Amino acid sequence: MEEVYPREEPRGGAVIARDTKGGRTVYIPWNIGGIFWEVLTADHGRLIANAVRWARKEPSRVEVSGKAVLDLALRENANGLAVVLHNLTNPMMLKGPTREIYPVGPQTVSVALDGRGVASARALVSGRELPVRTEGGRAIVEVPGIDTLEVVHLTWR
Repeated sequence: MEEVYPREEPRGGAVIARDTKGGRTVYIPWNIGGIFWEVLTADHGRLIANAVRWARKEPSRVEVSGKAVLDLALRENANGLAVVLHNLTNPMMLKGPTREIYPVGPQTVSVALDGRGVASARALVSGRELPVRTEGGRAIVEVPGIDTLEVVHLTWR
């Protein structure tokens, strides 16, 4: 129970966000990263994610939504873009080697098109053609599920 209460005098609890000519800064006056690492409190994770999104000023090039812990990597050339989705979802993911695979359900991959058109989308590991739609300058692809790894390959027009 003693871990619930701070051991020092409060130094302010407000999140400070500044938008200056040189960029955006977010100051959180406590060790939110350490607390999140220890107890994985959902609201702290959301606060960290929202602070990063706000500080970036623009949406990420690639966004993935769905219930999973994924590691993402991108590879792009003149013909297309590959989004590598590595499934890390496992209750023991931080405790050494993976002992069991926990497949995850549907994931929505959203990629900023930057003025390009999409000809096709394909899941390279499962070998499926994926339906792709464009919305607000982004390509949206639904990935039905991932065991350990999936690669979404978008081909440009």
